[in-house]
Amino acid sequence: MYIESEILDTEVPAVAIWKDEIQAWKPPYERERITEEKRMEILKRISAALKWENTPVQIHSEATGWVKGWLD
Repeated sequence: MYIESEILDTEVPAVAIWKDEIQAWKPPYERERITEEKRMEILKRISAALKWENTPVQIHSEATGWVKGWLD
């Protein structure tokens, strides 16, 4: 799966992730549907890994207009 993200050039480098872009697995798993629940599970796992590394994260959603940090 490709997840749209970038390293932010802030005082403490952070990772920005675009939630709405998490849409499909790459082959051979492309038939598995990505539900909102699965999307949030993926984000929570990424967030936990970044938190473990002490890397700030911003999760963006244009659809809902929110920005969140680490998801617990």
